[in-house]
Amino acid sequence: MNFFLRLWSYINGVRIDSQNSALNGRLEVWCKYGHLVLESENATYSYGALGDIFEVGFQKISLSSRDIRTGLLLGFGVGSVASILTTSLPAPIRIDAVEHDPVIVSLGENILTSGNSNPSFVFLLKMPSGLYTTAPTAMT
Repeated sequence: MNFFLRLWSYINGVRIDSQNSALNGRLEVWCKYGHLVLESENATYSYGALGDIFEVGFQKISLSSRDIRTGLLLGFGVGSVASILTTSLPAPIRIDAVEHDPVIVSLGENILTSGNSNPSFVFLLKMPSGLYTTAPTAMT
């Protein structure tokens, strides 16, 4: 995102992307106060203040001093926790992420800049039988 849009986001949020989801209704990605935020009508999913909370939590458990090579995220959003993990840890990490909504995964693919050179992301697809199966995204 360019410098002027990021600066403008401190005055008035900037909508980056917007898509309709059968599972979550209207999903919008905004830049607010210099941070990306994924919002639906009922929830804020990623980045923003929630990202700050994860960063504080990871600091409190001394995550950066641990030798973590793999991780599992249940609920991927647009990748804020994956991004925080890859920048907080001293060694590369393989992240398997599960996200039920393929529209959220698509938004994450377009926005994620985690710096992780070899990520593995998975999301759940509901089959006509009502059972769920996993399917790789374009990021695998």
